[in-house]
Amino acid sequence: MPQREIAVIGIALVVVAVIAGGYWILRPGPPAAIAPPFFYQLNAGDIERIAVSQGDITVAFAWDELDEVWRFDDATREEPDPDRWGGMPVLLAGPRIERELPAGLDLAQFGLAPPQTTIQISLEGGAFFNVMVGNETPNGGGHYVMQGNDDKVLLVDSAWARVIERLVTEPPRKSLSTAQ
Repeated sequence: MPQREIAVIGIALVVVAVIAGGYWILRPGPPAAIAPPFFYQLNAGDIERIAVSQGDITVAFAWDELDEVWRFDDATREEPDPDRWGGMPVLLAGPRIERELPAGLDLAQFGLAPPQTTIQISLEGGAFFNVMVGNETPNGGGHYVMQGNDDKVLLVDSAWARVIERLVTEPPRKSLSTAQ
């Protein structure tokens, strides 16, 4: 084979290698995962009062503007244990939806008629926001929830629901935390 043909083939191979290498380096990566939508979104700074109820037991917390701290909204007016309370208003500002169930379901089978847990969030300006938490899913990964009088049944992560339910079952009182 003459040297000129070898040179042309060599140059062609180098060009193909450069193009393939460029594509390999510059190719688009996998599409970014799309975060699921929020169940609801509130500004944590707008929350003035939080009441969580299970059956006839309600534990409530209110923002004390004078001292700029959260307090139990009861006769004690004590501050919640910061190890348990820290970040709670942000958590209550809105979880993400795991899944939306079809409309027209029997709410009782999901623990939503009546709800297992009710959360009432009071906002600046007098607005109220209600969340109903039902049963845990059979696999334990989610909880059935509804917003106010909306008829959509949604799933949120069970970790979110358990933390909120624990505000009633094990209120974050400093006196209880230090005794343990």
